[in-house]
Amino acid sequence: MSIEMTRGLYDYHRWANGRLIEVATALGEDLASRDVGQQFSDP
Repeated sequence: MSIEMTRGLYDYHRWANGRLIEVATALGEDLASRDVGQQFSDP
């Protein structure tokens, strides 16, 4: 894997995590922390 690809994947990872945090923050504490079921959790 090239250094350019590694950097690209890292940048995408940072961007995607930032978007998830933005969306969760916009939802508010009640919606962001609700239980959505076992289908979305890692056993």
